[in-house]
Amino acid sequence: MLPEFTKPSNRFGRGFTLIEVVAVLIIMGIVTAVLVGRGSSMSTDLVVTTEALKAHLRYAQNRSMNSNSVWALEFTSTSSYRLVQGAAVRLLPGENQNVVTTPSGITMGWTGTAVYAFDTLGRPCTDSAGATPAAVNRTVTLTTGSENRTITVTRNTGFIP
Repeated sequence: MLPEFTKPSNRFGRGFTLIEVVAVLIIMGIVTAVLVGRGSSMSTDLVVTTEALKAHLRYAQNRSMNSNSVWALEFTSTSSYRLVQGAAVRLLPGENQNVVTTPSGITMGWTGTAVYAFDTLGRPCTDSAGATPAAVNRTVTLTTGSENRTITVTRNTGFIP
């Protein structure tokens, strides 16, 4: 005859109940959300403005490569820029005005001329006619308070990381 198996006593049962597991996961989620939320001290406006400017530079580059004309971003002040095609000012996608203005407190500084043009091959140029290729990488630095972010337009290729 086979030995009879008995049910183990639950008095000293091992493991966790489903409620305990769910409670721990919820607490871990809350703690993680709080820590991640405090992990970055960089201004959200600075990050968003930097990414928008990158997209606008890429748009000008793309338009130059897909047409027979030079497109450029022209910085009109340390807090504004516009898209130009030759002498004509054009509207950037997603914008309501011809001139894009940075949020209050964010300023821009750039290397070389205030014109970031691209020739028909997408290479950066230093003039709005696209006749003078950039000899060095071009940068735009956006600053708010003590924080800054830099955009680099790579010479010869126009790569914008």
